[in-house]
Amino acid sequence: MTTGMGITITTTTITVLDGPGLISSVKVPNVFTPNGDGLNDELVLVELGIAAVDLEILNRWGQVVGRIERPGQTWNARSFSGEQVPDGTYFFVMTATGEDGRRHEAKGTITVLR
Repeated sequence: MTTGMGITITTTTITVLDGPGLISSVKVPNVFTPNGDGLNDELVLVELGIAAVDLEILNRWGQVVGRIERPGQTWNARSFSGEQVPDGTYFFVMTATGEDGRRHEAKGTITVLR
């Protein structure tokens, strides 16, 4: 559509498919910077069609220092007691279930840099 001012306006339609066409995915970023600057301060999963997620964050001694237990939840690099975890590399173990019933599993590392 063109307005009277020579500006063209376009519309894009996004269709989400139900049933067998539904897609689910989840990605875990490998680094974030919880330094309080308002940019990349929390670990945020990139989710598409995820119904359930459980992601444990472990230190190098295998102790669980953080957890994401539901879609949309984030981790701010603080332990369960509220203390900042030190900069460094942490390990994660994740299981997730898509709205399509598909199960996702992943293991890897997350680096915390302030």
